Amino acid sequence: MSATPEAPRRLDTRYAAETPEGIALALRPAGIVPRFYAYLVDLGVRFVVFFFAMLVLAQLGRFGAGILLVLVFLLEWRDTSLKTDEDVKMALSLPVLALVPFMQTDRELRRDRRRRWALGLAGATCVGLLIAAIWVLKV
Repeated sequence: MSATPEAPRRLDTRYAAETPEGIALALRPAGIVPRFYAYLVDLGVRFVVFFFAMLVLAQLGRFGAGILLVLVFLLEWRDTSLKTDEDVKMALSLPVLALVPFMQTDRELRRDRRRRWALGLAGATCVGLLIAAIWVLKV
């Protein structure tokens, strides 16, 4: 038995990849700081696109506002963040180590049920008012 203690082994987080040209790469998953910078870049690109689109479409009045809303929807729809464990497996080819479960208490379930009822009632009221306004304006 040796007198010096054995050095602890470090966790190897490298991922081996090979390019189509045959070059072997040892990649490490990005840490929190590079991911934060990437998020800031993505947020900045969204802001710049939205700002310049707003400047151009403001000249079109209400029609431009409608197009701008569609553009905002498309920018958010393009979101490519990983949302499920299957997304992680497909994108990174790595196993998922843990999941944070989504659990609701009875109180939260009742609150969500009331919220759905309120939104449904508000939507039905808006549709009813719209139909009444159209009917009044035609007569």
